[in-house]
Amino acid sequence: MIPALKRGLEILKQVAASERPLGYNEIVERTHIPPSSVTRLLKSLEEGRYLVRDAAGKYRAGNELRFSGGMAPTFARLLAQSKPVLASLSQRTRNTALLLYWNGQELQSLDKVVDPASIVMQEVGSISRDLSNAPWGWVFHAALDAAGRREADACMTDHARFRRRLKARLAWYEKHGFAYDDAEHFPHVRRLAAPVLEHGRVVGAVALGGNPLTIPDKAVLTCGAAVKAAARELSLAAPTAAGEPRGSVSGVRRGGSPAATTMRHPDRVKGVSIW
Repeated sequence: MIPALKRGLEILKQVAASERPLGYNEIVERTHIPPSSVTRLLKSLEEGRYLVRDAAGKYRAGNELRFSGGMAPTFARLLAQSKPVLASLSQRTRNTALLLYWNGQELQSLDKVVDPASIVMQEVGSISRDLSNAPWGWVFHAALDAAGRREADACMTDHARFRRRLKARLAWYEKHGFAYDDAEHFPHVRRLAAPVLEHGRVVGAVALGGNPLTIPDKAVLTCGAAVKAAARELSLAAPTAAGEPRGSVSGVRRGGSPAATTMRHPDRVKGVSIW
C-alpha cells in the first residue's frame, strides 16, 4: 500500500472515530505519523474537502465524505467501525476477512484481518473499477441500473466470461444473500461477499477468502451466514416497502451509493437480503 495513502486513511479513521473535532497535536499523537507528514496530509485532505477546520482550528469530517442531511460520512464510518467486525468474522471462520467501499463507480479495499492459515486477499488501499473478477464486484454490479451496468461492463477485463456466468451468479446471490466464487478466477481460492447497506443504499461489501480446506463445501453456507451477519453489523438499516425485510437489497434505491446516480431499480434484485 502506498505510504501516503495509508497515512491519509489513518488520519481519516481517527477523525471519524472521535466524538469531537481533533486538533493537530492530537492527530499526531493518535496516528504516530511524523508531524511534517501530518501537516502535508491535512492540507491535502482539507483542500479535497475530506476534512474541515472549525473556528478553533480543529479537524472534523468534511462534506466530500457526507451524505445530504448531515449523516455520518460513509467512508470514514466504515473505516472507524471495521476492525472489530472483521476480527470477529475472521476468528469465527478461521479465514481472511475484508471490507470494501463502493462509491457507485470504483471499489476500494478499506481494511482486512488475515488468518495465517487462509489466503492473503487483496492489498488494503487498492482501487478498481473492474467488477468482473470478484464476488463483491458481482454484488455491486447487481445494484446498478442499465446505464450503470453499461459503464461498468466497459471497465471489465473479461466481460464475455462475466456475461456467461452472470445468470448463475445472480441466482445464487438472490437465493442465499451472498455472492460466492468457487475458484472461478484463482485456483483453490474461494471467496464470499455480502452487501453493506446504508439506508437502502449499497455502499460496500464484507468479504471472506479462503481455500477448499478452510472453506470446505459443507461450510460454505455457514461462512456465508457469518459474512452476512458482519455486513449487517456495518450496515445502517432503514424501513423498506411493506412486506420487505429491513435492509433488504430489494430495497436499494437509485443513487444507492454516496456518489452514484446509476443504481439498479429495486425490482432487479428482488429477494436478495442480508437481514
